[in-house]
Amino acid sequence: MAFGKRPIEQARVGSFRTQDNIRRQEKAVYEPKKRGANRFNNSFYAPVDYSTTIRLIPGAYKIPMVEERTDNGKKEYCVRNVVQEYFEMVRHYDGLTKKTLLCSAGPPGTPREKEKPCIPCLYARKHPKGRNEKGRFGWSKGYVWTVLEYGEFALVNQVDKEGYLKINERSGEPYTHWVKNLGDIEDILEVKEGHLQHWSQSREQFDEIMMAAASIECCCFSCQNKRAIRRSVIYCGNPTCQETIVDLSKVRLTDAEEEDLMSSLHHCPHCGQSTYPGEYITCNKCDNAVRASLFDADLVVRRIATTGDDAPKLRIEDFFLNPLDPSYKAKPMDLETMYQPDSIEIQERWTGLDLEDLMSDKPKPPPRTMHARNYK
Repeated sequence: MAFGKRPIEQARVGSFRTQDNIRRQEKAVYEPKKRGANRFNNSFYAPVDYSTTIRLIPGAYKIPMVEERTDNGKKEYCVRNVVQEYFEMVRHYDGLTKKTLLCSAGPPGTPREKEKPCIPCLYARKHPKGRNEKGRFGWSKGYVWTVLEYGEFALVNQVDKEGYLKINERSGEPYTHWVKNLGDIEDILEVKEGHLQHWSQSREQFDEIMMAAASIECCCFSCQNKRAIRRSVIYCGNPTCQETIVDLSKVRLTDAEEEDLMSSLHHCPHCGQSTYPGEYITCNKCDNAVRASLFDADLVVRRIATTGDDAPKLRIEDFFLNPLDPSYKAKPMDLETMYQPDSIEIQERWTGLDLEDLMSDKPKPPPRTMHARNYK
Protein backbone atom coordinates (compact mmCIF):
# COMPACT_ATOMS: atom_id res chain seq x y z
CA MET A 1 0.00 0.00 0.00
CA ALA A 2 1.26 3.50 -0.81
CA PHE A 3 2.00 5.32 2.41
CA GLY A 4 1.33 8.69 0.79
CA LYS A 5 -2.34 7.93 1.27
CA ARG A 6 -2.10 7.18 4.98
CA PRO A 7 -3.08 9.87 7.51
CA ILE A 8 0.30 9.80 9.25
CA GLU A 9 2.18 12.97 10.18
CA GLN A 10 5.24 13.31 7.93
CA ALA A 11 8.36 14.94 9.37
CA ARG A 12 11.41 16.28 7.58
CA VAL A 13 12.73 13.39 5.51
CA GLY A 14 15.64 11.77 7.27
CA SER A 15 17.88 12.90 10.07
CA PHE A 16 20.74 15.39 9.83
CA ARG A 17 23.22 12.54 9.46
CA THR A 18 21.10 10.95 6.71
CA GLN A 19 20.81 14.25 4.84
CA ASP A 20 24.55 14.81 5.26
CA ASN A 21 25.29 11.43 3.61
CA ILE A 22 22.84 12.11 0.77
CA ARG A 23 24.17 15.59 0.03
CA ARG A 24 27.61 14.13 -0.58
CA GLN A 25 26.16 12.52 -3.70
CA GLU A 26 24.64 15.70 -5.15
CA LYS A 27 26.57 17.29 -8.01
CA ALA A 28 27.39 20.95 -8.54
CA VAL A 29 30.05 23.16 -10.09
CA TYR A 30 33.05 24.20 -8.05
CA GLU A 31 33.77 27.93 -8.14
CA PRO A 32 36.81 28.90 -6.06
CA LYS A 33 36.77 32.21 -4.22
CA LYS A 34 39.50 34.66 -3.39
CA ARG A 35 41.03 34.94 0.05
CA GLY A 36 39.17 37.37 2.27
CA ALA A 37 38.47 37.33 6.01
CA ASN A 38 41.06 36.27 8.55
CA ARG A 39 40.69 32.77 10.00
CA PHE A 40 43.00 33.56 12.93
CA ASN A 41 40.66 36.00 14.67
CA ASN A 42 37.30 35.48 16.34
CA SER A 43 37.84 31.74 16.85
CA PHE A 44 35.81 29.73 19.33
CA TYR A 45 37.52 27.38 21.77
CA ALA A 46 35.51 25.27 24.17
CA PRO A 47 36.66 26.33 27.66
CA VAL A 48 38.53 23.97 29.98
CA ASP A 49 37.73 25.54 33.36
CA TYR A 50 33.97 25.90 32.90
CA SER A 51 31.06 24.97 30.62
CA THR A 52 29.50 27.27 28.04
CA THR A 53 26.31 27.08 25.99
CA ILE A 54 26.41 27.39 22.21
CA ARG A 55 24.19 27.01 19.14
CA LEU A 56 25.54 25.75 15.81
CA ILE A 57 24.36 27.90 12.88
CA PRO A 58 23.87 25.95 9.62
CA GLY A 59 25.36 27.32 6.42
CA ALA A 60 25.38 26.16 2.79
CA TYR A 61 29.05 25.57 1.98
CA LYS A 62 30.29 24.03 -1.26
CA ILE A 63 32.84 21.30 -0.54
CA PRO A 64 34.71 20.00 -3.63
CA MET A 65 35.12 16.23 -3.71
CA VAL A 66 36.82 13.94 -6.20
CA GLU A 67 34.69 11.33 -7.93
CA GLU A 68 36.15 8.38 -9.82
CA ARG A 69 34.32 7.15 -12.91
CA THR A 70 35.04 4.36 -15.40
CA ASP A 71 34.30 5.06 -19.06
CA ASN A 72 35.05 2.25 -21.54
CA GLY A 73 37.48 0.70 -19.10
CA LYS A 74 39.33 3.99 -18.54
CA LYS A 75 39.33 5.67 -15.15
CA GLU A 76 38.40 9.32 -15.09
CA TYR A 77 38.35 11.76 -12.21
CA CYS A 78 36.05 14.73 -11.86
CA VAL A 79 35.37 17.22 -9.09
CA ARG A 80 31.85 17.71 -7.83
CA ASN A 81 30.45 19.85 -5.05
CA VAL A 82 28.65 18.73 -1.92
CA VAL A 83 26.60 21.42 -0.19
CA GLN A 84 26.57 20.99 3.58
CA GLU A 85 26.05 22.98 6.78
CA TYR A 86 29.71 22.93 7.85
CA PHE A 87 32.99 23.49 6.02
CA GLU A 88 35.84 21.03 5.46
CA MET A 89 39.49 21.49 4.57
CA VAL A 90 42.86 19.68 4.71
CA ARG A 91 45.44 20.91 7.20
CA HIS A 92 49.23 20.47 7.38
CA TYR A 93 50.83 20.92 10.78
CA ASP A 94 54.48 21.97 10.56
CA GLY A 95 56.34 20.28 13.40
CA LEU A 96 59.32 22.62 12.92
CA THR A 97 57.61 26.02 12.97
CA LYS A 98 54.54 24.87 14.99
CA LYS A 99 52.20 26.46 12.43
CA THR A 100 49.27 25.04 10.49
CA LEU A 101 48.87 25.51 6.75
CA LEU A 102 45.80 24.81 4.62
CA CYS A 103 46.56 22.39 1.78
CA SER A 104 46.52 23.82 -1.75
CA ALA A 105 46.93 20.52 -3.66
CA GLY A 106 43.19 20.06 -4.16
CA PRO A 107 40.42 17.90 -2.67
CA PRO A 108 41.43 14.59 -1.06
CA GLY A 109 41.68 11.86 -3.67
CA THR A 110 42.94 14.13 -6.45
CA PRO A 111 45.32 12.17 -8.76
CA ARG A 112 48.90 13.21 -8.24
CA GLU A 113 49.33 14.38 -11.84
CA LYS A 114 46.38 16.76 -11.41
CA GLU A 115 47.34 18.17 -8.03
CA LYS A 116 48.13 21.85 -7.66
CA PRO A 117 51.42 22.91 -6.02
CA CYS A 118 51.50 22.46 -2.24
CA ILE A 119 54.79 22.77 -0.36
CA PRO A 120 53.95 20.37 2.55
CA CYS A 121 52.74 17.70 0.10
CA LEU A 122 55.81 18.04 -2.12
CA TYR A 123 58.14 18.03 0.88
CA ALA A 124 56.57 14.85 2.27
CA ARG A 125 57.09 13.03 -1.05
CA LYS A 126 60.64 14.25 -1.45
CA HIS A 127 61.53 13.31 2.14
CA PRO A 128 59.65 10.06 2.84
CA LYS A 129 59.58 8.95 6.46
CA GLY A 130 60.16 5.51 7.88
CA ARG A 131 57.52 3.34 9.50
CA ASN A 132 58.19 4.61 13.04
CA GLU A 133 59.36 8.08 12.08
CA LYS A 134 57.51 11.36 12.15
CA GLY A 135 57.78 13.64 9.15
CA ARG A 136 57.96 17.39 9.36
CA PHE A 137 54.43 17.95 8.03
CA GLY A 138 51.26 16.24 9.15
CA TRP A 139 48.06 15.68 7.18
CA SER A 140 44.58 15.84 8.68
CA LYS A 141 41.06 16.88 7.79
CA GLY A 142 39.56 19.85 9.59
CA TYR A 143 35.93 20.81 10.11
CA VAL A 144 34.59 24.32 10.73
CA TRP A 145 31.23 25.44 12.10
CA THR A 146 29.60 28.80 12.61
CA VAL A 147 28.78 28.95 16.31
CA LEU A 148 26.76 31.36 18.45
CA GLU A 149 28.04 31.43 22.03
CA TYR A 150 25.55 32.64 24.62
CA GLY A 151 26.41 34.95 27.50
CA GLU A 152 27.60 38.51 27.99
CA PHE A 153 30.47 39.65 25.78
CA ALA A 154 32.61 42.74 26.23
CA LEU A 155 34.45 44.77 23.60
CA VAL A 156 37.99 45.48 24.85
CA ASN A 157 41.30 46.66 23.43
CA GLN A 158 43.72 44.02 22.20
CA VAL A 159 47.09 43.71 23.93
CA ASP A 160 50.24 41.78 22.97
CA LYS A 161 52.07 39.20 25.07
CA GLU A 162 53.88 41.93 26.97
CA GLY A 163 50.66 43.75 27.85
CA TYR A 164 51.02 46.65 25.39
CA LEU A 165 48.15 47.85 23.21
CA LYS A 166 48.07 46.65 19.59
CA ILE A 167 47.83 49.81 17.48
CA ASN A 168 46.52 50.04 13.93
CA GLU A 169 49.30 51.84 12.02
CA ARG A 170 46.86 53.38 9.54
CA SER A 171 44.30 54.81 11.94
CA GLY A 172 46.43 55.10 15.05
CA GLU A 173 43.61 53.49 17.05
CA PRO A 174 44.04 50.29 19.11
CA TYR A 175 42.66 47.01 17.80
CA THR A 176 39.60 45.67 19.63
CA HIS A 177 37.95 42.27 20.02
CA TRP A 178 35.02 40.64 21.80
CA VAL A 179 35.67 38.42 24.83
CA LYS A 180 33.27 36.64 27.14
CA ASN A 181 32.72 38.62 30.33
CA LEU A 182 33.19 36.41 33.37
CA GLY A 183 33.23 39.36 35.74
CA ASP A 184 36.99 39.96 35.71
CA ILE A 185 37.30 42.37 32.76
CA GLU A 186 38.26 46.04 33.12
CA ASP A 187 38.08 48.97 30.69
CA ILE A 188 35.04 47.65 28.83
CA LEU A 189 34.16 49.66 25.72
CA GLU A 190 30.84 47.99 24.89
CA VAL A 191 28.67 45.07 26.05
CA LYS A 192 26.33 42.74 24.14
CA GLU A 193 24.52 39.42 24.59
CA GLY A 194 25.85 36.50 22.53
CA HIS A 195 28.65 36.45 19.98
CA LEU A 196 29.09 34.73 16.60
CA GLN A 197 32.38 32.89 16.01
CA HIS A 198 33.92 30.16 13.84
CA TRP A 199 34.88 26.84 15.38
CA SER A 200 37.66 24.79 13.76
CA GLN A 201 37.68 21.17 14.87
CA SER A 202 39.71 18.00 14.59
CA ARG A 203 38.17 14.70 13.52
CA GLU A 204 37.84 13.63 17.15
CA GLN A 205 35.87 16.75 18.05
CA PHE A 206 33.73 16.42 14.92
CA ASP A 207 32.83 12.84 15.91
CA GLU A 208 31.73 14.13 19.31
CA ILE A 209 29.36 16.55 17.57
CA MET A 210 27.98 13.72 15.42
CA MET A 211 27.34 11.63 18.53
CA ALA A 212 25.36 14.53 19.99
CA ALA A 213 23.45 14.82 16.70
CA ALA A 214 22.43 11.16 16.95
CA SER A 215 20.95 11.77 20.41
CA ILE A 216 19.19 14.99 19.39
CA GLU A 217 17.58 13.36 16.33
CA CYS A 218 15.77 10.92 18.64
CA CYS A 219 13.95 13.89 20.24
CA CYS A 220 10.62 15.40 19.21
CA PHE A 221 10.84 19.12 18.55
CA SER A 222 7.07 19.57 19.01
CA CYS A 223 6.79 18.29 22.59
CA GLN A 224 10.50 18.69 23.53
CA ASN A 225 10.68 15.11 24.80
CA LYS A 226 13.92 13.18 24.47
CA ARG A 227 14.15 9.73 22.84
CA ALA A 228 10.51 10.01 21.72
CA ILE A 229 10.89 9.72 17.92
CA ARG A 230 10.49 6.34 16.24
CA ARG A 231 10.85 5.61 12.51
CA SER A 232 7.86 3.45 11.60
CA VAL A 233 8.06 3.10 7.80
CA ILE A 234 10.72 3.56 5.12
CA TYR A 235 9.09 4.13 1.73
CA CYS A 236 9.94 4.97 -1.89
CA GLY A 237 11.04 8.57 -2.27
CA ASN A 238 9.11 9.06 -5.53
CA PRO A 239 6.17 11.36 -4.54
CA THR A 240 3.84 9.60 -6.96
CA CYS A 241 4.72 6.15 -5.61
CA GLN A 242 5.67 6.04 -1.92
CA GLU A 243 5.39 2.26 -1.78
CA THR A 244 6.68 0.62 1.37
CA ILE A 245 10.29 -0.53 1.37
CA VAL A 246 10.45 -1.66 5.00
CA ASP A 247 7.69 -1.71 7.62
CA LEU A 248 9.72 -1.40 10.81
CA SER A 249 6.82 -2.66 12.90
CA LYS A 250 7.32 -6.04 11.26
CA VAL A 251 11.05 -6.03 10.40
CA ARG A 252 13.73 -5.24 12.96
CA LEU A 253 16.79 -3.32 11.78
CA THR A 254 19.69 -1.86 13.72
CA ASP A 255 20.20 1.91 13.78
CA ALA A 256 23.22 1.54 11.48
CA GLU A 257 21.20 -0.54 8.99
CA GLU A 258 18.39 2.04 8.97
CA GLU A 259 20.80 4.92 8.36
CA ASP A 260 22.56 3.00 5.60
CA LEU A 261 19.23 2.30 3.91
CA MET A 262 18.05 5.91 4.23
CA SER A 263 21.25 7.36 2.76
CA SER A 264 21.46 4.98 -0.24
CA LEU A 265 19.68 5.14 -3.59
CA HIS A 266 16.83 2.63 -3.78
CA HIS A 267 15.50 1.24 -7.05
CA CYS A 268 11.75 0.79 -6.64
CA PRO A 269 10.30 -2.23 -8.52
CA HIS A 270 6.85 -0.59 -8.54
CA CYS A 271 7.64 2.74 -10.25
CA GLY A 272 11.05 1.90 -11.71
CA GLN A 273 12.65 5.04 -10.23
CA SER A 274 15.88 5.22 -8.22
CA THR A 275 15.44 7.70 -5.36
CA TYR A 276 16.50 8.23 -1.78
CA PRO A 277 13.90 6.70 0.56
CA GLY A 278 11.49 8.73 2.65
CA GLU A 279 10.42 8.04 6.22
CA TYR A 280 7.35 8.24 8.39
CA ILE A 281 7.98 8.89 12.03
CA THR A 282 5.86 8.81 15.16
CA CYS A 283 6.28 10.32 18.63
CA ASN A 284 5.40 8.28 21.70
CA LYS A 285 4.54 11.47 23.61
CA CYS A 286 2.48 13.57 21.17
CA ASP A 287 0.53 13.37 17.88
CA ASN A 288 2.67 15.94 16.02
CA ALA A 289 5.96 14.14 15.45
CA VAL A 290 8.79 16.44 14.30
CA ARG A 291 12.33 15.10 14.36
CA ALA A 292 14.71 17.54 16.05
CA SER A 293 17.89 18.54 14.25
CA LEU A 294 21.37 19.27 15.54
CA PHE A 295 20.63 22.93 14.78
CA ASP A 296 17.48 22.95 16.94
CA ALA A 297 19.43 22.44 20.17
CA ASP A 298 21.62 24.51 22.46
CA LEU A 299 24.74 22.52 23.37
CA VAL A 300 26.52 22.70 26.72
CA VAL A 301 30.20 22.12 25.91
CA ARG A 302 33.59 22.12 27.57
CA ARG A 303 36.98 20.50 27.19
CA ILE A 304 38.29 17.99 29.71
CA ALA A 305 41.98 18.12 30.56
CA THR A 306 43.89 14.87 29.98
CA THR A 307 47.08 13.48 31.43
CA GLY A 308 50.36 13.78 29.60
CA ASP A 309 50.79 15.86 26.46
CA ASP A 310 47.41 15.00 24.94
CA ALA A 311 45.12 17.90 24.09
CA PRO A 312 41.97 18.37 26.20
CA LYS A 313 39.03 16.34 24.90
CA LEU A 314 35.73 17.90 23.88
CA ARG A 315 32.66 16.85 25.83
CA ILE A 316 29.00 17.64 25.11
CA GLU A 317 27.59 17.69 28.64
CA ASP A 318 23.93 18.34 27.78
CA PHE A 319 21.57 19.85 25.21
CA PHE A 320 18.25 21.73 25.28
CA LEU A 321 15.69 22.00 22.49
CA ASN A 322 14.27 25.45 21.80
CA PRO A 323 13.78 27.84 18.86
CA LEU A 324 16.65 30.24 18.23
CA ASP A 325 15.84 33.75 19.42
CA PRO A 326 15.67 35.92 16.25
CA SER A 327 17.05 38.89 18.19
CA TYR A 328 20.54 37.36 17.90
CA LYS A 329 20.41 37.78 14.09
CA ALA A 330 22.72 34.79 13.79
CA LYS A 331 23.79 34.19 10.19
CA PRO A 332 26.39 31.70 8.91
CA MET A 333 29.88 33.13 8.42
CA ASP A 334 31.68 33.07 5.06
CA LEU A 335 33.83 30.07 5.97
CA GLU A 336 34.57 29.28 2.32
CA THR A 337 36.48 32.54 2.03
CA MET A 338 38.07 32.43 5.47
CA TYR A 339 39.46 28.91 5.02
CA GLN A 340 40.68 29.04 1.43
CA PRO A 341 44.01 27.21 0.84
CA ASP A 342 47.13 29.16 1.73
CA SER A 343 48.95 30.68 -1.22
CA ILE A 344 52.42 29.49 -2.23
CA GLU A 345 53.83 32.84 -1.08
CA ILE A 346 52.46 32.26 2.43
CA GLN A 347 53.68 28.65 2.44
CA GLU A 348 57.21 29.67 1.42
CA ARG A 349 57.32 32.43 4.03
CA TRP A 350 56.05 30.25 6.88
CA THR A 351 58.07 27.13 6.08
CA GLY A 352 61.27 28.68 4.76
CA LEU A 353 61.12 26.27 1.80
CA ASP A 354 61.28 27.09 -1.90
CA LEU A 355 58.73 25.64 -4.32
CA GLU A 356 61.16 25.44 -7.25
CA ASP A 357 63.65 23.44 -5.18
CA LEU A 358 60.98 20.95 -4.17
CA MET A 359 59.69 20.51 -7.72
CA SER A 360 63.20 20.07 -9.15
CA ASP A 361 64.72 16.58 -9.32
CA LYS A 362 68.26 17.96 -9.15
CA PRO A 363 69.83 18.46 -5.70
CA LYS A 364 70.34 22.06 -4.70
CA PRO A 365 74.02 23.06 -4.97
CA PRO A 366 75.73 24.10 -1.72
CA PRO A 367 76.06 27.86 -1.18
CA ARG A 368 79.29 29.41 -2.42
CA THR A 369 81.52 30.85 0.28
CA MET A 370 84.60 33.09 0.13
CA HIS A 371 87.84 31.48 1.34
CA ALA A 372 91.34 32.89 1.66
CA ARG A 373 93.77 31.34 -0.84
CA ASN A 374 96.29 29.01 0.71
CA TYR A 375 99.75 30.13 -0.48
CA LYS A 376 101.68 27.47 1.42
